[in-house]
Order: sequence, then C-alpha cells, then structure tokens
Amino acid sequence: QAVEPSKALVCFETVEEVEGAVLVEGRRVTGPQARHHAILVEGLKPATRHDFVVSPGELKGAFQTPPEGDGEVFFVVWGDSRTYFDRLAKIATLAAADRPDFTVHSGDLVDDGDVEEDWDLFFKAARPLLSAGALWPAMGNHEAGSKIYTDLFHLPEPERWYTFRWGPAQFFVLDSNYEMRDQAAQHDWLKRELAASKARFKFAMTHYPVVSGSYAGFSFGEEGREFAGWRSLFEEHKVTAVLQGHNHNYQRHERNGIVYI
Repeated sequence: QAVEPSKALVCFETVEEVEGAVLVEGRRVTGPQARHHAILVEGLKPATRHDFVVSPGELKGAFQTPPEGDGEVFFVVWGDSRTYFDRLAKIATLAAADRPDFTVHSGDLVDDGDVEEDWDLFFKAARPLLSAGALWPAMGNHEAGSKIYTDLFHLPEPERWYTFRWGPAQFFVLDSNYEMRDQAAQHDWLKRELAASKARFKFAMTHYPVVSGSYAGFSFGEEGREFAGWRSLFEEHKVTAVLQGHNHNYQRHERNGIVYI
C-alpha cells in the first residue's frame, strides 16, 4: 500500500503479536511487536517490480513502483466484490496473470465492514491480485464507518478521500457515502487538488455513480448537489474518466467529454 517511486508499505496480520519482517532485494526490514504490521520499505528503484517475502510465514509477493516522471501505466479497476468470494478468487487469478502495476477498488470490498470473517474471506480470495501489486480502495456503503477498514488500509490524508500520483496519471478517490461524508470539505478539497494537478491523465473514483443508466436510487440524480458539484469540477478540469461502482453491472457513458465507467 501507499506505493511511491522509492518506497512502499507492506501490510500483513499475524494471529499473535510478533515482530514482523519484510525481505526485499536482500534487505531485511523489521517492525515492532504487533498483530497488524505496516512496514515501510525505502530506498527502492522507481518503475521497477520488487519481489518480497514476509515473515513469519515466508509468504511471497511483489509490487511495482511508479516512475518518477512520465511513463506507462497499467492498472485494473474492480469493485463490489462483496460476498462473491468464489468468483473473486477466479477473477483475481486471471487479473494477476496480466501483472498490473496496481489495482483500484470502487468500494464494497466486503458485505459487512465490521465483520472480521468477511475481511478474512476477502483477502483469501483476492490474494493472487493483492500479492501482485498495490491496492487503492474507495470506501463503499458496506465499509462506511467501519473501524476495521480504517485500520487495514493506510491511505493518504485525509483517508476517507485522497489522491495519489502514478507516473502520468493522478487519481482522486472520493467518499460518496451519503450519511458519512463531509460534503463541503470534500468538495473544496477536490476543487483545490484538481486545480493544482499537472497530470496528463486524471481519474476520479467514487463508489456511488455520478452518471448511471440504472434506476434513480442507484445514482445521485440530475438534481443532486453532488452530481452537479462533482460533475462540473470533472468537466472544468478535463478529467479523463470517472470510475464508479455500486450498480453490479458494466456501463460506459460519455457526458461533455468525460467518460464514466
């Protein structure tokens, strides 16, 4: 998680409190005694795939670091994995074979964000894909308010919404949960970040769709403040695409030059 050109967090959990360690390119980096481990590995080479081994357990994985400047970017978008763990395991294996640089998840990773067993099943099913690169999630309605979610994922501030850069692309990950979000603060943040962005490609990600072909209950609606506010910012700053979830189907729309997937 939190992968940058020269550093990354390797996160894992153990049954008991132990000293965790990550072996990367012959270097062993240790962390404090804990059950939840988030070990920072620094001094990495940009635009490079790094293999690692986690101990205890000797579990293997890999991740790609982004380029420092321009370069190619290849990522997988997925979402609403929920309770479909058998399907997820198959798709994760297929997607991992393509070795994406990283993945972005549009939310609803699990059915109930407060149930530890759901997360155990998610990580088990998604392991092939999660062992191949960084995961950048958006918060879905099934994770809203979940302490487990905020404990598991180490995201840029302010965490409920955030941005990250990957070579020529910048991602703006939003919190679309009606009852949880601080609407004004998030809108002002998005406006500032989009205005400051010099990225060649800009991708926004939100769980609830801003543009949708489904019935009204699954979208903000033409009159919704979020629809009008976010969409006007996407158009003003020429966002490349908006990546959306929640509807459990595939849709592709284009409005005023912006692609909504």
